[in-house]
Amino acid sequence: MKIKSILYKAESNSHWLEDQPEICYPNSFEESIHLPKIMGQGDIRAIHIRQGIHLYLFNQKPLQTIIIEAQKPDGLLEIDFLVSGQIRLYGINRKDYCDGASGKSCLTLSKPTSDFGLSKDCPTLYAVLYIHPDLLREEMDGGHILAKGLSRQVEGLQDTFNHLSSVTDSMHLVLKQILDCPYVNSLRRLYLEGKIYELLAMRLEQLITRDKSINSFRIGSQDIEKVEYAKELLVRQMESPPSLIELAKQVGLNDFKLKKAFREITGTTVFAYLRGQRMEKARLLLEQGDMNVTEVTFQVGYQNPSHFAAVFKKQFGVLPSSII
Repeated sequence: MKIKSILYKAESNSHWLEDQPEICYPNSFEESIHLPKIMGQGDIRAIHIRQGIHLYLFNQKPLQTIIIEAQKPDGLLEIDFLVSGQIRLYGINRKDYCDGASGKSCLTLSKPTSDFGLSKDCPTLYAVLYIHPDLLREEMDGGHILAKGLSRQVEGLQDTFNHLSSVTDSMHLVLKQILDCPYVNSLRRLYLEGKIYELLAMRLEQLITRDKSINSFRIGSQDIEKVEYAKELLVRQMESPPSLIELAKQVGLNDFKLKKAFREITGTTVFAYLRGQRMEKARLLLEQGDMNVTEVTFQVGYQNPSHFAAVFKKQFGVLPSSII
């Protein structure tokens, strides 16, 4: 990944402004990228352990809403870890975007261009690991380390493949150990390489476990359509959502199959998905500035403003009152 420039909105100016990051090289395999002080605190670290494996760590508290314009390596396996905070991933020319969910990890194939945004006053810890597919073409326990779906993606037989999972406490610990590495010089490189491979092993294990689950629990095209319909109903009825049994009846599945299929397809549970959608709508309403926190609380289906504030802070790292 090459960071080309950074756009930001200052308090006194509603237009996007552009600035360049400051880059220093503490050793032969690391870069430390600092944003201008007007934009925020923290840094971006790039670790290039060897050819074909790179880790980027974003440890930021932006003082302004910023967009980082980045050029990514094309055709590598990309694994994102949003440990805390909030990140907005943009499509080509920033016409489309999606918001990353805190505590989630996405495994996909990298695209050459992808800008992403960080929200003002929202502390964010975000890591991106890039691996060349050839480094993973080794056998493990008598089978290919890559699941079949990922193998087809790497070989260009699928245009869209992604696997969503949770950032576990163990992954969080390894990322913190990378940030706090106590060694220098060659020992530092050895330590960081070991930790990066440990992180990779944890994440691929989630993928392999998921593929074994899918092999024992078949999901048909009609089930996929019903899960998509269930997602639509949850968003439409988030103020007063149906119970799991009611939702299953509405989409034409039993509750057990809905739970299993929903998790396999989306990578999360029914009500974790609902919570995430509620929080995204709440953030949007707060940013629009037409409602106070209590009004937004009820608008997205919560009855207790204190509970809503706690869930919101867990999702985005800040209290809802700081968004207004």
